[in-house]
Amino acid sequence: MEQKMKIAVLGGGTMGPGIAVSYALGGHPTTVYSRSEKTVTRAESVGRSSLSLFVEEGMITGQQMEEAMALLRFSTNLDESVSGCGYIAETIVEKPDAKQELYEKLDAILPADVIIAKGMGNTESMYGCGYNVYYAFLVKCARLSSYFHQPLMTPMLVHDA
Repeated sequence: MEQKMKIAVLGGGTMGPGIAVSYALGGHPTTVYSRSEKTVTRAESVGRSSLSLFVEEGMITGQQMEEAMALLRFSTNLDESVSGCGYIAETIVEKPDAKQELYEKLDAILPADVIIAKGMGNTESMYGCGYNVYYAFLVKCARLSSYFHQPLMTPMLVHDA
């Protein structure tokens, strides 16, 4: 069996569990991290409920659900959650102080070659933070089109060092 990349999803709130389920369905060992035990417990419940719904709707089999659940882990320990990961999806609350705190911790424990991805919903919380960050996105609105002087639906890679 092919060895799949270990993935961490940081944030067990609104987006995290669904993102983690999609990685696990792809065969990746995936850990959802949150600071609170309550959120971790909720994230696990949401992940299991999502997979159950997929089975009920005939989108996956019961065996696929069990395989995905076997690949999912839920933790309040950041170091353990990201250890050995090649890819991290960051989905924590969009508060600059929380982001800065998290990225300072990650900077101290991660090797340089780990990919950290986040949604583009609130890039202002990261832009100009002083980290070596790349933003990959699709120009999907007039504001970005005007700002970057690019037509709509243009793929972009922006470097913020």
